[in-house]
Amino acid sequence: LKTPWPFWLKICPLLPTRFLSPLSGKPSSMGRCQMLLVLVGLAVALGEQKVNDDTPAKLTSQTVAGKWTGTGRETTAGVTFDFSGQWTVYFDADALNVRVDGKVTSKFLKVSDQSFNVIVHTGEKKITTHSKYLKQPCHSLIVEGAPPMDIVKSLLKDKIERKPDGMDGDYRKWNIDVPDIRDVTDGHLSMDLDHENGLRKVSEVATYDAKYFTFKIESAFTASDVKIGKPDAGLFDVPKKWGKCVAPPGA
Repeated sequence: LKTPWPFWLKICPLLPTRFLSPLSGKPSSMGRCQMLLVLVGLAVALGEQKVNDDTPAKLTSQTVAGKWTGTGRETTAGVTFDFSGQWTVYFDADALNVRVDGKVTSKFLKVSDQSFNVIVHTGEKKITTHSKYLKQPCHSLIVEGAPPMDIVKSLLKDKIERKPDGMDGDYRKWNIDVPDIRDVTDGHLSMDLDHENGLRKVSEVATYDAKYFTFKIESAFTASDVKIGKPDAGLFDVPKKWGKCVAPPGA
């Protein structure tokens, strides 16, 4: 204990009526009082110990809201830009459906609070995006060659349903290498989960190789609100107000 031992000795005489014997109802002796304080101090000290939790993660339906920040750097010219925004993510662990509602701000790109929506139907291999600021607000794409949902779910479980790689405060941390996908390489991701498998933090680093440029992107998401449970199924329906959804250019 950080408090000097003589301090504890002085407390007992000052509080003689606070510690009553359960048998006689009379004040406890000095020795009993000191023993009680020692036990209380020991309990406090043990309570302050950090406990390592090596419980494997589990795919869990949830709704997560928080702040997303990132930095992009073009490696040839050395141009750097930053971006940030507020995101809400809905995840159905059974159907592997995902919806993201968010806003993006970038001073470098002169973009302010650009809202967007993304809906992913893993079983249908379908991705739908929406932004009212685009000339064609809604785009929809069938990802040809994507694996069936059961294989995707198996791959996800293989990555996270294992013991964590460490602890970040009270949260379990996993470090994951992201497979190369077309022009996106060298991807690394880390995520922190709470004891209910709620997503608390994500950080990612990846390299994007365009035809004439190479970008290195670092981003992080920190949750401010997490609700465990399956989101309303209607959230994964494409709203009619988005209008007609067409294939994106060059799809």
